[in-house]
Amino acid sequence: MKNRVLSSVLVCVASPVFCETYVITSAPSSVIVYLEGAKVTRNLTVELPAGRHDVVLPDLPPELEYQLPQIAVTNAVLGPVSVRNDALPPLSEEDTDDIASAREQLMIAQTNLADHEDQEARVMSAAEAAEMQIEFLKALARNEGLSSDAGDLNEIAVMVGEQTQRARQQILDAEKAIRGMLKAREVLEEAVEDAEEALAALLTSDEDRFQAAVTLSTDTAATAELSVSYFVSASWEPLYDVTLSTAETAQISIRRGAAIEQSSGEDWNDVEVRLSTLSVSKKLKPSRVFPRKVVAVDPAPPAQSLDRSSMLLAEPIVEAPVIVEEVAAAIYDGPGVTYDVLARLTVANDVDAARIALDTITLPAEVFARAVPLRDETAYLMARFKNTSDEPFFASNETFFSVDNQFVGLSDMPEIPAGDEGVLAFGPIEDLRLDLEVLDRSDGDSGILNRSNVRDEETRITVTNLGDQSYSLELIGQVPYSEQEELQITFTADPEPTEQNYDFMRGILKWELEVVPNDEIVISVSQKVRWPEGLLLK
Repeated sequence: MKNRVLSSVLVCVASPVFCETYVITSAPSSVIVYLEGAKVTRNLTVELPAGRHDVVLPDLPPELEYQLPQIAVTNAVLGPVSVRNDALPPLSEEDTDDIASAREQLMIAQTNLADHEDQEARVMSAAEAAEMQIEFLKALARNEGLSSDAGDLNEIAVMVGEQTQRARQQILDAEKAIRGMLKAREVLEEAVEDAEEALAALLTSDEDRFQAAVTLSTDTAATAELSVSYFVSASWEPLYDVTLSTAETAQISIRRGAAIEQSSGEDWNDVEVRLSTLSVSKKLKPSRVFPRKVVAVDPAPPAQSLDRSSMLLAEPIVEAPVIVEEVAAAIYDGPGVTYDVLARLTVANDVDAARIALDTITLPAEVFARAVPLRDETAYLMARFKNTSDEPFFASNETFFSVDNQFVGLSDMPEIPAGDEGVLAFGPIEDLRLDLEVLDRSDGDSGILNRSNVRDEETRITVTNLGDQSYSLELIGQVPYSEQEELQITFTADPEPTEQNYDFMRGILKWELEVVPNDEIVISVSQKVRWPEGLLLK
């Protein structure tokens, strides 16, 4: 990239070699954006004669307040590096093209507003003149020196009436014009405010900056190449557009994208961008383990009611030992993935996220329906697939879901590692209706010597296919479970569930069913809960 050398000042001593100071402006060339944070790199070149020289980089962002930039040099030897942000000289004695353009836009906005205010003043002046004319006509009508001739009085009356009506119409027209002009004035005032803010941002950016000074040495004249890197506040998150094709050979297409945002204090204009799934570690060393002492003591005596005098003499109560263990937070630092963004990007500072498209991965899928009659009135369309790509799909809070190119909704997407199976939902199937009805629930006693409480419950689940398409259906049900020996739970189901303790959850049942068009499937579940008398069932 081309760099602008602003000044070259000779600062020499009596020596066979000379030294110069080069002030060079630059801009970000490439960026690696992590899930949290980003590494910005500026690449610049400078022609150096033999000797030791200072290269000043005057336009680095405010993020350098807490760090030194990483500097790599080719064709020269790197010496000391210093950074400061106080008493900085101006970047340029003249306005940059951007600042000059912003000043011009502000002047245009201010001129438009002033012209509009002049128009308002002219309209208001005309209205004030009409009001003065009406007052004059009123005074004329009250004048006692008018002619007593009836004809003259009639002519004066007609004239006063016509002139008054014309003046009032002028006032009404002026008020109507002013109402419209007030709305236009708001637009012009906003344009002035926007132009002022745009100029202020450019002028402030010159103030809110850091300057780095680098010492370079070379034995011969050379073209020194500098790479200046530093870390800034930025982040990216994955975006997905998932489309399910329900054709004879079902497949799922996942179009991947990303949203990038940054608040580094500088704009990234036309930069190369790489996205990394790694996070810059905030913890660089392992935790320490300290000795843990455990003491067993006598349990606390039962509490006694004491009066004030006995409380003063009472021995201190020894509480049962409490063991507090340090719990370490689990940190997962798996292998990262890096995405190279093919097109160069512009990401403005502190504005909405820039959205980019990455690629599309298409995988074979199994389409089925899932029903949860305990909570839902319809079944839901699902797709099961294996992530056979070499890269994971990361969790995302903003994923668009479509079926056969028809948008169905916006939802979240779970993380699906490479090689793992994923299951995604694609909205309700209105033709698959669910109904759950509790047919009977009864509580009572049983037994003569060992009495106990019993609760019987019978539930009927009905699945109705109102459409003309068959579905493989996973129906998820529930029966209670207990870890108490004295609490006994039994159940029967017709048909029997395909799987009990589904998804490693106790009491969760799954039926695998085939639902043909215009068909109805009924599942009956009977359960019995028995617990000892005197206990309360919760």
